[in-house]
Amino acid sequence: MAATYGWWQYLLHDDFYDDDGTASQPEDVVEAAELLPCPTLSQVSNDCERLLDYTTTRWRIEDELAAAWCQLPPADVQRVVVQRFVGAPNSGVRSACLDVLAIALKSSAGDFVAEVWQRHKDLVDISSLFRATAACMPVDQGFPLATTMVESLDGRERRNAMVALSYFQSPRALQWIEQHAAEPTTEDWGNLAAASCLSWSEVRSWLAHGRPLSLIAIDALRAIADPRTPLLRATSPALLTPPPQDDFLRALAAYEEQDPVPRVRQRIEFLRAAGHKLCAEA
Repeated sequence: MAATYGWWQYLLHDDFYDDDGTASQPEDVVEAAELLPCPTLSQVSNDCERLLDYTTTRWRIEDELAAAWCQLPPADVQRVVVQRFVGAPNSGVRSACLDVLAIALKSSAGDFVAEVWQRHKDLVDISSLFRATAACMPVDQGFPLATTMVESLDGRERRNAMVALSYFQSPRALQWIEQHAAEPTTEDWGNLAAASCLSWSEVRSWLAHGRPLSLIAIDALRAIADPRTPLLRATSPALLTPPPQDDFLRALAAYEEQDPVPRVRQRIEFLRAAGHKLCAEA
């Protein structure tokens, strides 16, 4: 059932099962459970259909599973995944299909991802849609589609969708931030900036600009020095054109004097200690 409907359904949720399919809160004893084992990755890795079943039961696609997809013939992957997408019973299964296309096919799946935007964009998870768009479509086509969707949303939905722009790892996101940054300035803004080829010159400009861009700048520096989300850890963000340590510390001190609130002081205290991760080597 999990292979058909995914782990998103309540009674099939991965909170109730270990990775090997063992129920953590069983209501009944399964007789001869050893005769009904959950397939392992090695058992299904050579079969697109079974590998997609396996993938649909996973909370996320880990490196070993991604590598298995990349070993299969691209034509077979596209045929099986597109067929499953079309007949999928819910948005979770469709989203898993997009994740596979982003990993295994990239630009080869561009036409299909464009079709998803035209016909199915409201029937998939935004994060998976943006991931596939960033991986499969040219950035000048895909990024405007993604930002237009973000701008159409409000509140929490908008913030959650905005974070998914990180998949593009594009400086275009920095321009978008400059145009749309607003209070409340949550850490999500800084995480997006950190993943989007942020340079020291842009950090200096944002610090001089003041809120909300200045808060986004120091949050972005912290996210680069200490990436805390799975997406940031996967992308390993770096500060482009890192400054000499003296310039870095002077800029932080000047901004702390300009905006000496607790949040700023805490961030800058951390950044001073983590400066070796953000500054040019002496």
